Formats: sequence, C-alpha cells, structure tokens
Amino acid sequence: MPRHHLIKLTSFWRAILKTEFLGKTLSGPFTIPSGIVTTATSIIQAMFDQMPQIGVITTKSVGPTSRAGNREPVYSQYAPGCFVNAVGLTNPGAESAAESMSKLTIPEDRFLLVSIFGGSVQEFVEVAKLWHRLPMAWSLIFHALTLRGTVWLWGRIQIWLER
Repeated sequence: MPRHHLIKLTSFWRAILKTEFLGKTLSGPFTIPSGIVTTATSIIQAMFDQMPQIGVITTKSVGPTSRAGNREPVYSQYAPGCFVNAVGLTNPGAESAAESMSKLTIPEDRFLLVSIFGGSVQEFVEVAKLWHRLPMAWSLIFHALTLRGTVWLWGRIQIWLER
C-alpha cells in the first residue's frame, strides 16, 4: 500500500477518535491510570507526542514528601482474576515532581490529570499549589489506608478545572 494511503487512514482514525469532554475536544477517548505506565516525565511526554488516542494522561501519585514505597512483592492475586497492589505511593515528593513535570509540553487537545495524596486537607492544598500552573485536573487519593498520617477514607475524587 502506498504511504499516502496510510497517512489518509491515520487522519481518518484521528478524526473518528476525537472526543468531547468537559467542553474540550480531546484527541482520543482513552486514558492511562495513575502509576501504571506514566511514572516518569519522559514517558508522559512520549505519550503526548506519539499516542493521540490517549486524551487524558494521569501522573504517578504524588504526595507532600518523597516516599520509597513498599518492598516487593507489591502485587497479589487473592482470587482468580482478582488483584490488589500495595506499591505504597512511591514518589519523589511534590516539589521535585512539579519541577520535572513543568518541562512538559501539553498539546491543546489533551488533559494532564495529576494524582495527589496527603494526610490532611492542608497537605492536599500544599501539593496542589505547587502544580497550579500545570495540570488541568487533579485526582485526589483517599485510599492509602496503610500510611500513617494519611486520610483514612476510601475512594478517589477527580476535580476538573477550566483554564
């Protein structure tokens, strides 16, 4: 097949994949959950640059201070097809993460969802303030039951912001 046919096919699929989300047209309807693939700034930038199907990119969860996390094994299968993890919110800390993420070039047709956690309302606010110019949304994590001093609730709240 001649190369120009492949380009037309790609353009066709890009048009099909465009998605309206919160009043914004995204390049694609898919996302990657926090900490699965997007654990480094270079990986996030590569996804922005090379994977238009992924309209929402989620960062690794970041808290007020760096955490080494838990030693392996961090994944367990407790029943057929049922898995849990206990990674322990490994992260470099909010200041370091915000500094490295500030170098990202975010295309107009994508969202950056920053996943943050903290042990109090004040910690959530402090972490979010460091990121105030970069993300379009925050994902607040309240399910870190194994961490001393962390909010003891279960669930995730995603806050979408308008620029």
